[in-house]
Amino acid sequence: MTQSTKLVFFPEQSLPSEVGSSGGADPALHTVEILRERYAERPCLRLVAREVGCHERTLERALKRTYGRSFREILQIVRLRAALRLLAESTAKVEVVALEVGFKSRGALGKLLRRYDLPCPVRLKGVSQEE
Repeated sequence: MTQSTKLVFFPEQSLPSEVGSSGGADPALHTVEILRERYAERPCLRLVAREVGCHERTLERALKRTYGRSFREILQIVRLRAALRLLAESTAKVEVVALEVGFKSRGALGKLLRRYDLPCPVRLKGVSQEE
């Protein structure tokens, strides 16, 4: 992959690109807002469900119905998008980026990149993304 290559990361396409305040009316949308704000804090389904005012299973069903993905998958996608942005825009080491966005290790970030057939983290340094 060259420096001029644009990365289009498909999994987040099903998530809303601009999230305004949901006011709690839509638990799935509110959950995505929370995950985008707190992805590095290792949010758990139980606490997020409590915050949006529904049962864990109800929230999982709402996320599946709205976005076709589970809580865990959405959290991984949000973290991965943040990691891709940081890798492209900063000079931080891959390990630092991985930990900063909430992955347990550089290996966890690499494993997720492989799942989506993206290059290894070192090759993503300085590569711009198309939004």
